[in-house]
Amino acid sequence: MAGEPEVRRTVRRVAECAAALLASLDEAGRAAVQRPFPDERVRRDWSYVPRRRAGPALDELTRPQRKAVQRLLAASLAFPAYAQVAAVMALEDVLDEAEGGARGSAGATPTTCWSSATPRTLTRGGGASRATPTGRCT
Repeated sequence: MAGEPEVRRTVRRVAECAAALLASLDEAGRAAVQRPFPDERVRRDWSYVPRRRAGPALDELTRPQRKAVQRLLAASLAFPAYAQVAAVMALEDVLDEAEGGARGSAGATPTTCWSSATPRTLTRGGGASRATPTGRCT
């Protein structure tokens, strides 16, 4: 919308992308990705240590659902941060090949995603973001 402040555009875009992702999931999928963080320690656990995490693994999602995750990431992060996330995710395939292609089999540790926010809570507070809107979420 013309004249809309950047933060509001970003918040609106993130909410649209979150809603599109949730709409792409069935009821069980929505329950798996949309839940509160159990405690502050878990909320702050953003380091990459390969292990099974709560929520569905990205390789358990359909291609359209994975694209919805990518759109939500792109809307939520500043462009350099999104580029870094995309590069790390792509390097998972390189690492898999270097390790003999065992990922996706029993005992593998695929990347997971889940959110503690709904589109409604994403629009509250309007915290500053430097995300650059890209593409459409629907």
